[in-house]
Amino acid sequence: MYFLSIIFKDDAAEIDKVVNSFNHSTANIVHIEFLDNNKAIAFYESLDDMYFGSAILKKGLFGWKSLSSSAGLIYDEDKLNWSFSNLVYLNFSNYTDLIRGKILDSEIAEVRIMTK
Repeated sequence: MYFLSIIFKDDAAEIDKVVNSFNHSTANIVHIEFLDNNKAIAFYESLDDMYFGSAILKKGLFGWKSLSSSAGLIYDEDKLNWSFSNLVYLNFSNYTDLIRGKILDSEIAEVRIMTK
Protein backbone atom coordinates (compact mmCIF):
# COMPACT_ATOMS: atom_id res chain seq x y z
CA MET A 1 0.00 0.00 0.00
CA TYR A 2 1.31 3.42 -0.99
CA PHE A 3 0.50 6.68 0.62
CA LEU A 4 0.80 10.02 -1.06
CA SER A 5 1.98 12.62 1.34
CA ILE A 6 1.72 16.25 0.41
CA ILE A 7 3.84 18.65 2.38
CA PHE A 8 2.43 22.12 2.49
CA LYS A 9 5.18 24.62 1.88
CA ASP A 10 5.29 28.21 2.96
CA ASP A 11 3.58 29.93 0.02
CA ALA A 12 5.68 33.11 0.16
CA ALA A 13 8.96 31.18 0.21
CA GLU A 14 7.85 29.00 -2.68
CA ILE A 15 6.71 32.02 -4.73
CA ASP A 16 10.08 33.67 -4.06
CA LYS A 17 11.80 30.54 -5.37
CA VAL A 18 9.67 30.52 -8.55
CA VAL A 19 10.27 34.23 -9.24
CA ASN A 20 14.01 33.87 -8.71
CA SER A 21 14.13 30.82 -10.98
CA PHE A 22 13.52 33.06 -14.00
CA ASN A 23 15.42 36.06 -12.61
CA HIS A 24 18.63 34.18 -11.83
CA SER A 25 18.28 34.84 -8.07
CA THR A 26 18.45 38.62 -8.53
CA ALA A 27 14.89 39.53 -7.55
CA ASN A 28 13.69 40.84 -4.22
CA ILE A 29 9.97 40.22 -3.61
CA VAL A 30 8.45 43.45 -2.28
CA HIS A 31 4.81 42.33 -2.08
CA ILE A 32 2.65 39.30 -2.79
CA GLU A 33 -1.06 39.82 -3.38
CA PHE A 34 -2.92 36.56 -2.80
CA LEU A 35 -6.10 36.37 -4.85
CA ASP A 36 -8.97 33.90 -5.12
CA ASN A 37 -8.60 30.22 -6.10
CA ASN A 38 -4.90 29.76 -5.33
CA LYS A 39 -3.75 32.65 -7.50
CA ALA A 40 -1.26 35.37 -6.64
CA ILE A 41 0.62 38.31 -8.08
CA ALA A 42 4.19 38.82 -6.85
CA PHE A 43 5.77 42.25 -7.21
CA TYR A 44 9.55 42.31 -7.29
CA GLU A 45 12.54 44.52 -7.93
CA SER A 46 16.10 43.70 -8.87
CA LEU A 47 18.70 43.67 -6.14
CA ASP A 48 20.45 46.56 -7.90
CA ASP A 49 17.18 48.59 -8.14
CA MET A 50 17.40 48.69 -11.95
CA TYR A 51 14.02 47.12 -12.71
CA PHE A 52 10.60 46.46 -11.19
CA GLY A 53 8.28 43.67 -12.24
CA SER A 54 5.39 41.39 -11.47
CA ALA A 55 4.74 37.69 -11.82
CA ILE A 56 1.30 36.10 -12.23
CA LEU A 57 1.23 32.77 -10.40
CA LYS A 58 -1.13 29.88 -9.83
CA LYS A 59 -0.89 27.15 -7.22
CA GLY A 60 -1.43 23.63 -8.46
CA LEU A 61 -1.09 20.17 -6.95
CA PHE A 62 2.70 20.35 -7.09
CA GLY A 63 3.11 23.95 -5.94
CA TRP A 64 3.26 27.41 -7.45
CA LYS A 65 4.02 28.04 -11.12
CA SER A 66 4.43 31.22 -13.11
CA LEU A 67 1.81 31.93 -15.77
CA SER A 68 3.36 35.20 -16.89
CA SER A 69 5.83 37.82 -15.80
CA SER A 70 6.90 41.25 -16.90
CA ALA A 71 9.50 43.76 -15.76
CA GLY A 72 10.70 47.17 -16.84
CA LEU A 73 13.66 49.42 -16.24
CA ILE A 74 13.38 52.03 -13.50
CA TYR A 75 14.23 55.53 -14.74
CA ASP A 76 15.39 57.89 -12.01
CA GLU A 77 13.85 60.92 -13.73
CA ASP A 78 10.32 59.45 -13.47
CA LYS A 79 8.17 60.36 -10.50
CA LEU A 80 5.92 57.35 -11.05
CA ASN A 81 7.58 54.41 -12.73
CA TRP A 82 4.46 52.43 -13.54
CA SER A 83 3.29 50.14 -16.30
CA PHE A 84 0.10 48.38 -17.33
CA SER A 85 -0.62 44.69 -17.97
CA ASN A 86 -3.77 43.26 -19.50
CA LEU A 87 -4.86 40.13 -17.61
CA VAL A 88 -7.91 39.32 -19.77
CA TYR A 89 -6.16 36.84 -22.05
CA LEU A 90 -4.61 34.91 -19.18
CA ASN A 91 -8.04 33.78 -17.96
CA PHE A 92 -6.48 34.42 -14.60
CA SER A 93 -9.20 35.80 -12.40
CA ASN A 94 -11.99 38.31 -12.34
CA TYR A 95 -9.26 40.94 -12.55
CA THR A 96 -8.72 42.36 -16.03
CA ASP A 97 -6.03 45.01 -15.54
CA LEU A 98 -2.85 45.37 -13.52
CA ILE A 99 -0.97 48.59 -12.86
CA ARG A 100 2.40 48.04 -11.25
CA GLY A 101 5.49 50.01 -10.41
CA LYS A 102 7.24 52.20 -7.90
CA ILE A 103 6.64 55.69 -6.61
CA LEU A 104 10.04 57.35 -6.99
CA ASP A 105 9.20 60.84 -5.73
CA SER A 106 9.16 60.96 -1.93
CA GLU A 107 6.77 63.95 -2.05
CA ILE A 108 3.99 61.80 -3.53
CA ALA A 109 1.88 60.67 -0.59
CA GLU A 110 -1.14 59.24 -2.39
CA VAL A 111 -2.12 58.01 -5.84
CA ARG A 112 -5.76 57.75 -6.89
CA ILE A 113 -6.80 55.60 -9.79
CA MET A 114 -10.26 56.30 -11.13
CA THR A 115 -12.15 54.02 -13.48
CA LYS A 116 -15.42 54.43 -15.34
